[in-house]
Amino acid sequence: MFVKGIALKKGIMQLNTTEKFLLLTRHPRKGRALISDMHMHHVIMGIQFLELSAMEAFTLGEKDRVQLNDDFETTDPVLTEVVAQIRKSRRNRKVRDWIVKLSGKAARHKRTFLEKMEQKGLIRIEKKKILGLIPYRKVYLEDHKTRDELIYVLRSALLENKAEHREILIILGMIDACKMQKVLGRSKQEVKEIKKKLQPFLKENPVASDVKKSIEQVQAAIMASIAASTAAVSVTTSGS
Repeated sequence: MFVKGIALKKGIMQLNTTEKFLLLTRHPRKGRALISDMHMHHVIMGIQFLELSAMEAFTLGEKDRVQLNDDFETTDPVLTEVVAQIRKSRRNRKVRDWIVKLSGKAARHKRTFLEKMEQKGLIRIEKKKILGLIPYRKVYLEDHKTRDELIYVLRSALLENKAEHREILIILGMIDACKMQKVLGRSKQEVKEIKKKLQPFLKENPVASDVKKSIEQVQAAIMASIAASTAAVSVTTSGS
């Protein structure tokens, strides 16, 4: 846990890295996320690989391809599923390629994470229907204090150029990839400063240097998916 102070720990200690990021993505007042599902799904799978990297579940071999450690085991159900997918594959892939491949399964994992967050009192999930037929869900932020505390910790680490845990780099790396810098800024000027500082902070910070390459590959996967979706929209529009 990267947070110091009893007041902060009470709110944040109960959350894993994915839950922390999902909490940041919730709009403070409206029942929606601040980023698209596409971004969200790639980040969720990306964080799983970063968690596996931190647990030394794999190494990056030739051409940065994932080499799973044969004796690695975990009790986490999401990580267990990811590891099983890697083990049964005949192909050696980069982290970036694995994230893209598995992102289709992330919607199910997101529901699981959100349901656990609701049980912890962080959010409220309302089930609705369009025209009384098509079901959808609205997710409202309930615990504003914990979200605000998390933002405070991340802002302080970045603006004061201090990070004492790899989890800070992971979350800030995902914020940078999803262009969520506004979440951390209190004014337009501060957002501008955060945008300027964020990438150098991630590259130059001495903490968790072993996970930086994985963070870069997660960011690459997100950016590749954005480029692909943008191209697809352009083709559809030009053909209409």
